[in-house]
Amino acid sequence: MMEEAAKAAQETVEQPDVVQELKDAVAPTLQPLTDVLKSWSAPLDRYLGSLDAEVGRYCAVVLFGIVLVWVFTLKRDYIFQGAPDRARWRDLRLWSLFVTVPYVVIYLFLF
Repeated sequence: MMEEAAKAAQETVEQPDVVQELKDAVAPTLQPLTDVLKSWSAPLDRYLGSLDAEVGRYCAVVLFGIVLVWVFTLKRDYIFQGAPDRARWRDLRLWSLFVTVPYVVIYLFLF
């Protein structure tokens, strides 16, 4: 029994590392693209790195607010499209509010 387990372990060790082979094959192809992206993102990385973390928190809350305002500007006919009735619990605007408010609370008060 022990010999079979040792043999199975040895067989798994001898298998080629597929992930490493894939990295070795793809990395040289993508290298020019990564160089271009790094040159574009480096100034932005430096600027964002100099900002306080509070700025990121408030930006996230503002984005959540923008999305909520946009959702609540959608017409009722569009919201209830395909719904069998116009029950209040089917209003996707309310569901978006219920889902988004906890995230806003977390960003504002727990971080």
